[in-house]
Amino acid sequence: MVSIIKEKYENEIDAKYLLALLNSKLYTLWLENQGKRKGEMLELYGAPLNEIPIKVIPLKYQQKFIQLINQILEIQENRLNSSINDLQQEIDFMTYEIFKLTKNEISIVEKKYSY
Repeated sequence: MVSIIKEKYENEIDAKYLLALLNSKLYTLWLENQGKRKGEMLELYGAPLNEIPIKVIPLKYQQKFIQLINQILEIQENRLNSSINDLQQEIDFMTYEIFKLTKNEISIVEKKYSY
């Protein structure tokens, strides 16, 4: 999926920025509404993936997302006892910010995915 999207935005987005967006609660909600459920999994075909709303921001602003993803990957790679929940929540709120979600819209997403 990342390669399909990355190709579309060739030099405008970093793969780790894209990874952060795709793993955010907001994108999970969008993908669940566009995909077809197969038990616990989502089946996504070309059409929904081609329509995914990627927010292109300048590369210098993508750096904060990239730093958070690097921290998450380091925790997972080294099997550290640190929790990634706070880092993931920071990505979620940064994603809400770039899409200019209202407090009410954020509340809807947060209630659906309160884990």
